[in-house]
Amino acid sequence: MLLTGLAAPLALILATYAAITGLSWARRVIAEPRRARQAGLALNLIRRAGPPLAAALLLLLADRILFLPDAPALAALIAAAALAYGAHRGLRDLGPEDWRSLITRLLLSTALSLFVLWQFDFV
Repeated sequence: MLLTGLAAPLALILATYAAITGLSWARRVIAEPRRARQAGLALNLIRRAGPPLAAALLLLLADRILFLPDAPALAALIAAAALAYGAHRGLRDLGPEDWRSLITRLLLSTALSLFVLWQFDFV
């Protein structure tokens, strides 16, 4: 029960961070002059985020077969964490970034997530 209560807000915060970081990643990848480097960066992103996303899907499949408690909440948390990790590491592949942009993304994603949680009475 505690996992379900904590997983939804954490998954929302991580998914919001993944979306904001993914937009930053896409903006920087589109600015790359070579198409081969763009394709390589996209494959690296898939390589990092793909296996945990597959694990989240397998967990949902196992939940449908074995009726595991709290599996959807855990799968949502794993999927959001995988996307956040993949997008963050993808940005690191593009070159060094300063702490100001990281702090800005973290604060923006936390503020947006808390606003959504407040609107839906999770907080």
